[in-house]
Parts: sequence; C-alpha cells; structure tokens
Amino acid sequence: MLGIILGITGEQNFAPRMQMVHYDVLKYLSRPICLLLIVAGL
Repeated sequence: MLGIILGITGEQNFAPRMQMVHYDVLKYLSRPICLLLIVAGL
C-alpha cells in the first residue's frame, strides 16, 4: 500500500523536476539528495 501511495506521489513530482533541469538526467541524478535516495534504495 505504501508503494502505491509513494509511487503516485513520486511520479507526479518527477516530471516538474525534470523540467527544472531541462530533461538532463545526469544533472538530476547528481543532486546530493537524489543520490542519497538512490543509494538508500539500493
């Protein structure tokens, strides 16, 4: 249930964030908080 709720929220926030970095995935992934969440997820 938590995955469904957080998945929807994450998907809604992903598109505007990608627009902020002009769809440059490397720039998006190089942010410290994003990197921290990826490492925590792995």
